[in-house]
Amino acid sequence: MDAWYRTILKPALEAVGLPASRPATADQPAQLGVRTHDLRHTFATMQLSSGVHFMQVSKWLGHGSFVLTLDTYGDWIPEEDGGAMNNLPEPTAPASGTASQQAAGNADDEPSNVIQLFG
Repeated sequence: MDAWYRTILKPALEAVGLPASRPATADQPAQLGVRTHDLRHTFATMQLSSGVHFMQVSKWLGHGSFVLTLDTYGDWIPEEDGGAMNNLPEPTAPASGTASQQAAGNADDEPSNVIQLFG
């Protein structure tokens, strides 16, 4: 049996009440339980769910491409912020009136940082 499994993984999983997975040996059949790879997936999903940027998680996992990380874990990126902190300010008010009305000063008196591009 592998020393890392025996001295680190198995005692840690038992301490939190989880079964440890073990490959089959000549003496014993395989034991189903938590694998090292399961912990890797848990780490990735927890990091992405908490808002860590997918590029950073990809680096930590050692993925050769950010696309692999997005394909595998994209569902865990919070939709409201696109997976990263959104530091852009919210518009103060929606643009009102047409561009010509705004230029003439006929638009609502409420200030706006939104510029209409069309019509």
